[in-house]
Amino acid sequence: MTPFIFAAGAGSIEYASGAVMYGGGISNMVSYRLGNLILSMGNQITLFESSELSYGDYSWDADISQQLLSNGIKATYFISEQVFVDGSITHHNYLDDAAVEDWFSPAAGVGWAFNDASGLRLGYRADIGDDYTSHGGTLLLYFGW
Repeated sequence: MTPFIFAAGAGSIEYASGAVMYGGGISNMVSYRLGNLILSMGNQITLFESSELSYGDYSWDADISQQLLSNGIKATYFISEQVFVDGSITHHNYLDDAAVEDWFSPAAGVGWAFNDASGLRLGYRADIGDDYTSHGGTLLLYFGW
């Protein structure tokens, strides 16, 4: 299990808007290798909160207080020692009321592992929920040590 924290802020004088958001959570992942196939399960809970942001006579509060639970599974198959394909599906669920309360995120990709901790991956991902869908691609270059 890995704990994490974050903080972010943004503001625009032109649009008279802004927000400060912070939070944290806990995530974990368990993997099992069967020859060239790696099966993984990941879980995460994230807590989001906000604070008032002020500039001159203006002040804004996004009034965010939310929890997000994410649970996913992934399969990675190594075609050779370096080339792999992967596919995953993750379910995200806001625990309080939200415009989109839950959605699924399927993903698939192909990659080249330089070593155990570094590589290159080209992939597709989507977010699919009630009255909301997005599709996109990823190009990931990652390094580990």
